[in-house]
Amino acid sequence: FETRTKFGMTVGNTADRFDLSGRAALVIGGTSGIGRAIALGLADAGADVVASSRRQNDVEEIAAEIRARGRRSLALASDVLLRPSLEKLHAAVLAAFGKVDILVNAAGITKRVPTLECSEDDWRTILETNLTGVFRACQIVAPPRRYSFDPDGHVFPPGSPGPAVVYQRHTCLPVAASIASRNERVPNSAPTTPM
Repeated sequence: FETRTKFGMTVGNTADRFDLSGRAALVIGGTSGIGRAIALGLADAGADVVASSRRQNDVEEIAAEIRARGRRSLALASDVLLRPSLEKLHAAVLAAFGKVDILVNAAGITKRVPTLECSEDDWRTILETNLTGVFRACQIVAPPRRYSFDPDGHVFPPGSPGPAVVYQRHTCLPVAASIASRNERVPNSAPTTPM
């Protein structure tokens, strides 16, 4: 179907333009909030999706929802604070699906206090989760893609609200620059170009 918006733009069926059939997606932090919405959206678009987080019950629930949409999934918990946990998750996804076409880094925490009242321990935990977790996941998942000629592979760290978002975007820039030549994506889904 096709519809005209009040601004005269033509809007077609999104599913026609966003077909991810045959793709495998890994959504870290994919059991709640933005990550959950992305995981289910990817499944609706035809991708097989593994949505992971620390809580096994939440992982099992979202895996069941993805399977109910006719897509394959795994119910695997992981913790971005622990590299071996992410390595094990990645290995399981590769064993089940043979690849990871799409990586979404949606795991994040925040402390809803004024910045000047945030303790250093809380600040370190936020940075370790929101920034270093993205760094770890990109390091673990991106290397096999380094030699792939598939221009449609993506790494997408959407960021989370809170005081660390500015630092997350800046911390991701070196990661983005190093993978730019593979047409990966950086925060806010901005296309990168080789440097």
